[in-house]
Amino acid sequence: MAVAFVEPTVDNLIRDIQNSVSPLGTVRDRMDDGKWRSLVFDPLTPQQYARVIKSVTIEFDQPDMAALMATSVRGGRYTHEYVVAALRSVSDWIRTSMLSKLLPLCADLKTSANVIKSELTEWELVCSQRYFDESLDR
Repeated sequence: MAVAFVEPTVDNLIRDIQNSVSPLGTVRDRMDDGKWRSLVFDPLTPQQYARVIKSVTIEFDQPDMAALMATSVRGGRYTHEYVVAALRSVSDWIRTSMLSKLLPLCADLKTSANVIKSELTEWELVCSQRYFDESLDR
């Protein structure tokens, strides 16, 4: 059985995620494809990154999707702009979970932690302080 060719674009990735039984598996497969990696993941902007995360219907899986893609955006140079975009794209109840997965991956956290913290409520700051401490001590 032949598999139909799907052009590597952000919109097609989102469509694949929305139609998938296993969105994480779908994205993992796309990330393993060199063409998808170079045309979609490497040049992914923070806004596109947020759109892809938001396309995951089960909100509980959104932090895992964000962390999975973080290793491939901009050739692995994952920065605070992506963390902020992810935080802005998800429901309030998932934001601290998102931080726990993304802060250790953020390449410029030492210089940009305050930018990320400025996006958080007082309660989120309290709940996530441990994640900042652990990630900054690495």
